[in-house]
Amino acid sequence: MEHVINAIKKILEEIDKEIDEFIQQIQLNANKRQDIIEWIPFEKLENITYLTKGGFGTAYKAKWLDGPIYSWDYKVKNWNRSGKQNVCLKSLDNSTNKIDFLQEINNQLKFRGKNAISTYGITKNLTKNEHMMVMKYAEYGSLRNLLNNKFKKLTWKKKYNILSKVIIGLTNIHEMGLMHKDFHPGNIVSQTLSLSFITDFGLCKPVTKK
Repeated sequence: MEHVINAIKKILEEIDKEIDEFIQQIQLNANKRQDIIEWIPFEKLENITYLTKGGFGTAYKAKWLDGPIYSWDYKVKNWNRSGKQNVCLKSLDNSTNKIDFLQEINNQLKFRGKNAISTYGITKNLTKNEHMMVMKYAEYGSLRNLLNNKFKKLTWKKKYNILSKVIIGLTNIHEMGLMHKDFHPGNIVSQTLSLSFITDFGLCKPVTKK
């Protein structure tokens, strides 16, 4: 019984009330499983390694033991999951407040499936006392890294595919009356040699807002 109580205490320690309500609201408004984000216990992430540091946060690679959900099992009344999968963790720097952190996730979710990288959920590193976004891992890193390291493997067709996906993603942002405001090759990530996504929506704002 004691270990159950300790487990509950740990969960309560991890989950912030405001973030918990944010996740619940996203789940209630979800129309399909791709719209869902979830709380991901930090102990479900392993092999965490540093990737890069940007202007507003730090990115890590990790192995998510459960993996994202892909369907509902009506017999056992629970989600089926894809199993172990590499993910990207993004922790925001200390100057970023909780509202901005949640706003970035909210912006990211607006473009899920529209040439923006998928967001799976939120976790918390208790050792550093910091919340982190859990996102799809882009195998080839940023577009800048791809061009620097794999340029000779990029045929004209692959270059065209990358450019067209980025243009579509940027068009989707503008059609929603928003501006990315931090658009550069470091914030475009590549899943394959011809499939790229826009990421990092921390500064994304309505065009009417200065």
